[in-house]
Amino acid sequence: MSSDSNQDAPLVSVILPIYNGGKYLSEAINSILAQTYQNFELILIDDGSTDSSLQLIKQYQACDSRVQVITQPNKGLATTLNYAVDQARGKWIARMDQDDISLPNRFERQLECLDKTGADICGTLIQNFGTDDKRIMRSYHSDEAIKMDMLFKSPLAHPTVMMSASFAKKYRYRKEFDMAEDYDLWVRAARAGFKFANVPEVLLLYRIHSHQTSTVRLEGQRALTRKIQKSYWTFMMSKVGLNYDGADYIDLDEGNSDMNVFSNILERLASESKDEALKAVLENGSWFYLKAVTNNPSVISKLKNLYKKSGLELDTRTLMRLRVLKLFNIHIGSIQYKIIKKLYFKIYYGLFL
Repeated sequence: MSSDSNQDAPLVSVILPIYNGGKYLSEAINSILAQTYQNFELILIDDGSTDSSLQLIKQYQACDSRVQVITQPNKGLATTLNYAVDQARGKWIARMDQDDISLPNRFERQLECLDKTGADICGTLIQNFGTDDKRIMRSYHSDEAIKMDMLFKSPLAHPTVMMSASFAKKYRYRKEFDMAEDYDLWVRAARAGFKFANVPEVLLLYRIHSHQTSTVRLEGQRALTRKIQKSYWTFMMSKVGLNYDGADYIDLDEGNSDMNVFSNILERLASESKDEALKAVLENGSWFYLKAVTNNPSVISKLKNLYKKSGLELDTRTLMRLRVLKLFNIHIGSIQYKIIKKLYFKIYYGLFL
């Protein structure tokens, strides 16, 4: 019986949590059912929706045997994801969100990447849509670079992820990190030695709209992100032999922290990195120099020296931004900066952000 059950199990279990997703839900579901790789089950779990979402997904269940519908009272995203993970029968679990669109070859390309790299967790590039912002969001591809990128932000676009079911069932999402539950999971995976990859292709269209969770609950998400970052910085600093608790990094938001301390840390991280991982350290580090330049004009020379020691040259665009911010005493986050940013993207990308 066990053998037959395993034989019948799909290779991939797609988990799609739903809460009042009616407006865009059909597009999301259709994009999964249209995948070139077809050996999957689609678990649609309704988290107490009050719109027509449940009726809609039951229609899909009636028409396609791969679709299973689960309903529950509203319990929040982390709890909902864990319950879907528990029901999954596949070797791999693929995430999907109710308002995004997976491109047809997403699963095919991710399975190829997982096989080639031996990774446990795999994301993809995403492209924004739904507004004038059509940017392709940058991601690093190698395990080493992703783990360096993780110091600064969540390195994977959550709705693109395909991960080992055995990993997901053991480590699970933590309810206390709801809103940043994915970042918390990746940090725990990195600390436990699991391997990451990103397919270097756009395989998901990420919808931008005013009611998405990341927009509505942004402040709470930021507070949790800072907490997760601090724990990961402490772990990574220990790995490179530095006694550092992450406090100085966390305080860099306003550009008022000791940039000598931050520069020394980046230099140490750069010395421990190569290739794409080195690029991740320098590119992410440059953002904090941009934040600090109005209060610490010497950071321009510090950043140039850091690149030079790493055998690289600071790119002209970043150097220009540093000099403009310094010259006009413009702080990142200010109204003036937002105006300049809009003009910049209008000139270079034809976008208003």
